[in-house]
Amino acid sequence: MKVQYWPFSLKFRHPFTISKGTKTHQPTLIVELEHLGIKGYGEACAIAYYNIPVEKMIADLEAKKQFVEKFAFTDPERYWHYLHH
Repeated sequence: MKVQYWPFSLKFRHPFTISKGTKTHQPTLIVELEHLGIKGYGEACAIAYYNIPVEKMIADLEAKKQFVEKFAFTDPERYWHYLHH
């Protein structure tokens, strides 16, 4: 399995305003998993009130990337068990 990722600034169509201010974009991390030529994508947005910026997500992903890529994927249940034990 191969892991790739890209930081991305997701621009809003309209400004989003709450009492704390106005946002016009959302820092986001796009993740791609590839296995046997099949690709799947996911995204995770930075969450300021949890203090989780995109840079922290990248550091966490880099720390686990080799672990994820070295698994001999055979079925989803076995992979899930591998990731959680």
